Amino acid sequence: MFSLPAYDHGALLNMRGLGAQDPGDGDPLVSIRMWAQQGRVVSLSYRSLDALDGVIVDMLAGRIKDPGDLISGVAMGITEQLDPYIADLGDELDTIESHISDDGHIGVRHRVTQLRAGAISYRRFLSPQRSMMERLVGLPCHWLEPDDRLHIQEAADRCARMVEELEAVRERSALAHEALTDLRAEHMNRQALILAVVALIFLPLTFITGLLGMNVEGIPYAHAPWAFWGVVGFCVAIGLVVGIWFKVTHWLQK
Repeated sequence: MFSLPAYDHGALLNMRGLGAQDPGDGDPLVSIRMWAQQGRVVSLSYRSLDALDGVIVDMLAGRIKDPGDLISGVAMGITEQLDPYIADLGDELDTIESHISDDGHIGVRHRVTQLRAGAISYRRFLSPQRSMMERLVGLPCHWLEPDDRLHIQEAADRCARMVEELEAVRERSALAHEALTDLRAEHMNRQALILAVVALIFLPLTFITGLLGMNVEGIPYAHAPWAFWGVVGFCVAIGLVVGIWFKVTHWLQK
């Protein structure tokens, strides 16, 4: 609900809730507009609103007798359907936060981004919807009965709680995204460190093998039967010395 133009004989309402989605429309909620006055409610919606199913059942059963009953029924139906969906956003974020330091977090960042975008989108519609319901409760119109105002106020309280939950999901998802980004950067730095250590270990070995592999006269011990294994042992010794030096200087600490 975005606005509540009130007139002497009625009010124009704009509500949003879960319903049939259009693949080409990025709006996560379905809009329904209603003109309410004494003894009459005129509604218009381009797509089907899920909350209307329960309202139609109550209407056929005779439980909806005036415009106030109809408006409060739609408001309660919208909040009852949105409540578990928004709770699922928080529960899924709880699961992600509890396993955020585990391996295999690649791909979770995208889901966290989706949760945050969903929370922002729903909050954008529910926050004014709460304000509109509260204003409707205080509207001085005789076609709203006291029990209707009570039900609308209950729906407004639910909206307020959902808005708070969405705000918490938005902030927590931002922190989770930062934590995942830090973990990814730490993982890349660790891999870069390992590559640097391996490269530095093999750098002197590459120099020795390249120097002794030149096809020129004067290579020391070129014809000695033990020269090959002597060079291999020398290279192994140099590799061990460099590795120990890295260990002592704490290069290999994660």
